[in-house]
Amino acid sequence: GSPPGARSGQPARLGEGGVRSWVRVALLLSAVLASVWLGWSRFLGAGRDDMFLTLWSGLQLARGEGLINHDGVPLEVSSSLLHTWVVALLALVDAESLVLSNKLAGLAALLGTLVLLAGPGRSLLGRGAESVPALALVLAITATTPSLVYWSLGGLETGLAVLLWTALPLALARASEDASRWRALAGIGSLFVLTRPEGLLVLLLAATLFVALGDRGPSPALKRGALAWLVTFAAVSAWRLTTFGSLWPNPVLAKADPTLDDVLRGARYVVGLYTSSWLMATLGAVLLVALGRAVRGRSGGDVTLAILSSVVAQHAFVVATGGDWMEHHRFLQPIVPLLAILLARGLGARLTGPVGAPRLVLCAALLGLLLQNQEQASTVRSGKWAMDSTALTAHGPAPEARGLTERTLAANAVWRRDAEDLFPFLEENLAGLAERTGEPLV
Repeated sequence: GSPPGARSGQPARLGEGGVRSWVRVALLLSAVLASVWLGWSRFLGAGRDDMFLTLWSGLQLARGEGLINHDGVPLEVSSSLLHTWVVALLALVDAESLVLSNKLAGLAALLGTLVLLAGPGRSLLGRGAESVPALALVLAITATTPSLVYWSLGGLETGLAVLLWTALPLALARASEDASRWRALAGIGSLFVLTRPEGLLVLLLAATLFVALGDRGPSPALKRGALAWLVTFAAVSAWRLTTFGSLWPNPVLAKADPTLDDVLRGARYVVGLYTSSWLMATLGAVLLVALGRAVRGRSGGDVTLAILSSVVAQHAFVVATGGDWMEHHRFLQPIVPLLAILLARGLGARLTGPVGAPRLVLCAALLGLLLQNQEQASTVRSGKWAMDSTALTAHGPAPEARGLTERTLAANAVWRRDAEDLFPFLEENLAGLAERTGEPLV
């Protein structure tokens, strides 16, 4: 039965339900602290130069210049409109600390995902909604998966995308049961449309899969939610056309040209995620089993189907577009919390029945081992991951500039390919300039 304070058919809120609820609060705080420590100690310098496109856009917006390129021409150089607005707000508060505050905003979005999972999102766990081990499993994976923490601090919109995409299955499932809850579905989807330029396509695919797997027609709430997504996209598209003369932001126009090679590369991108660590391999196996059961039985409950639809839609987008050239599978990070939920649901009664101390210790040790041994795998576009500065020495510039250059490039997680392009420029231009000016830091 539900613990004291719980509403009928729903998990108790945090702070309700006696001792078990306070254990959940302790789990949440532990997950938050683990995520903050991991992010601050290891990944504060994460990210790519694309981050500075968004910072530029947000800064100019805060200054009243609008969305312009570096030459002053109106151009949407950031791929995320919502993230640009967030950066603009941060710039209004303190433009001097914008790089750091932007990264911390991404970390805050990840922490928001943890709060969601420990609060309303617990209903995604099904029978494990009141299970402390089930919640601990999901929070541990979400809080300490290196690639997820890395990209939450990467300065891009990934943290926002993770939060919204984790909330989507919850909204889908609730809207299918109660038509009055379409507003949450509409709001979450509309924010995702503003977060990612392809957001509408992925949302519509997820909604279509949800209807198809459930072998039923779309509910009135789903129709209303989808209509809100379309209205949001239409409004943004009209603004883009009148302002920039294009339906898409510049990064999409510059990179989106899907071919058969992109599809094959996208498939390798997905395989790369699930071969990057034993934990990811486990989550991939759980996904295949859950998807096979849902396809065969055309059932599994609204929550399971909503999660599977959201996960498969993201996979389809990544495969169709060839993935992302950046490290650590950035485009697939929004599905990590959902994969963790599928694992907890798949374990089912093993996490909801009486749990003795030996079994609990064994499970904790196994999970700790999986989390500790996750690899920082590169993506299929990257070549060799060159986080270690020693990989750059063969292409180094003049000896007097090599130490600072290597430290700078290593701290910014540069690829070997980037180093090969950059070092000749440094050797030809900056080394001589340093000698002439007597300024070694040039």
